[in-house]
Amino acid sequence: MESPFEVLAIKTGESILIYGIGNVGRQDDGLGHRMIENLEQKSLPKNWQLDANYQLNAEVSLQISGFDVILFVDADKSSESKGPFWIQPIVARAGQVEFSSHAMSAASVVALCEELYHKKPRCYYLGIPGSEWEIGEGLGELAEENLRNTQVAFEKFLETLV
Repeated sequence: MESPFEVLAIKTGESILIYGIGNVGRQDDGLGHRMIENLEQKSLPKNWQLDANYQLNAEVSLQISGFDVILFVDADKSSESKGPFWIQPIVARAGQVEFSSHAMSAASVVALCEELYHKKPRCYYLGIPGSEWEIGEGLGELAEENLRNTQVAFEKFLETLV
């Protein structure tokens, strides 16, 4: 069976950024951060970097301009189940740059990167479903299980790259 992560189509020598998004103080919203924390304990290729923040902002467009592939990791707040995780390409469209002083979408960050820095990294969104969004630290049971399954699938994918 193919790994869902194969959609990333990573080639030898490419630089990769895995960027976790979310608020660890709002339960499952911290899934992106937790994935990054777990990956920090693993041995990743030297041209891979990890980062995380509460939200995306305009400065991230400069950061991603230096990479070939970016995987944004975030909690999936939708109610429809897509399994323990899902991955989809992020397609930036001209004129799609929208932001406030509070946050930006991943598509807007990618569009801004293309517009300002004339770079077009391959960008993907990894959504991990959660169900608990109240103020408080720690993940709910569903989020913990989905994170575990995502990590297992990602680690199996990493083994295919070596």
